[in-house]
Amino acid sequence: MKPLQIITFIVIAVLDLYMVINDLPRVWTKPLLMLSLFVFSLFQLRQKSKDHLLFLTAQCFALFGDISLLGNGNLSFMLGLGSFLIMQLFYAFVFFKQKAIGVHKRRLAIGLIIVIGLVFFKILLPYTGDLMLPVILYNISILGMVIMALLRWKVSGYWLVVIGAILFLISDATLGYAKFVGPMLHSGFIIMFTYSAAQLCIVHGYLKPLNTEK
Repeated sequence: MKPLQIITFIVIAVLDLYMVINDLPRVWTKPLLMLSLFVFSLFQLRQKSKDHLLFLTAQCFALFGDISLLGNGNLSFMLGLGSFLIMQLFYAFVFFKQKAIGVHKRRLAIGLIIVIGLVFFKILLPYTGDLMLPVILYNISILGMVIMALLRWKVSGYWLVVIGAILFLISDATLGYAKFVGPMLHSGFIIMFTYSAAQLCIVHGYLKPLNTEK
């Protein structure tokens, strides 16, 4: 991504965070986050877009998830959850195709991620009720995405994608806790700050190797 594109996204993210802090409608600001990243990706990929269709599709599902979560109630939440689950599966598959090392090379980091995931499961699941199965599947998918990001070793933009995946995990953990367990101070800000940073890092990190090919 070009510096101007990154700055544009940051401006949109800051505006959206302002809306979150002041409890204002985010009908435009929230969808613009992923829409802008999708447009920037298309501009950079151009004729190579077909080779990166899964990555672009993942961004579309993220956009749909953002729009769904603007609503209230379980239906909106389930639509958002399903959209982000598909996004994570697509991201994980794209990262898997770029896998450069085996699990044994990152066993400490992967083990830590799994332990964190299990601890969060233990905290969250007793509160999920009828949504227990979807929440389990969702958490497995995001842990898988983080692990696949860790296995993209020696790819340009590697650490950006890893940081993005971990930030996504933090964002979703905060969202899950705030929804199912109980209120958290400034949870809305934490969720959107980490989410926006996560998507920027993932997209920028993924596109970075393509800059070197030109």
